[in-house]
Amino acid sequence: MPKIFNKQGNLVFSKFDLTSQVDLAAERQMAKDRESKKQRNKSSLQGLLMKAKKDEQKVTHLQATNSKAAQKFKKQKIWQTVLEKSEGNKVRDDPQLIEKSLKKMQKRKSKTFKSWNERKESVEQRKQGKQNRRQRMLEEQKNKRKERRLKRFQKKRNT
Repeated sequence: MPKIFNKQGNLVFSKFDLTSQVDLAAERQMAKDRESKKQRNKSSLQGLLMKAKKDEQKVTHLQATNSKAAQKFKKQKIWQTVLEKSEGNKVRDDPQLIEKSLKKMQKRKSKTFKSWNERKESVEQRKQGKQNRRQRMLEEQKNKRKERRLKRFQKKRNT
């Protein structure tokens, strides 16, 4: 009978190693990567915006000082964008569009934040309503018990 070992070198008594620590670590790493990708997307948009504005300023500065250098820079930029597009990459070099996408992202974020807060409030209200109803019902039961006891005592007194 062949002995089966898992990735850590421990003997496994079944066909499947369900307690693989390597898989758990990989899962955690994937979750971290997802989070960092979200952060990178936001920061990359801000970085792209800064770069696009910087390029625009460079072009205006070069046009003011040396028109040939400005034309050369523009031509180089155009070739760069053409090559990027031919490779199938998305070119983001328009500051207005980048600002628009940043605003859209912020708007989406605020909308989800608002809807989440509304949901939390509604859950809290429902919870509070149920607690109030429970307290009211408990008080009613308590009062009914007291009334029954009083009736019993009055019957005993009268007899």
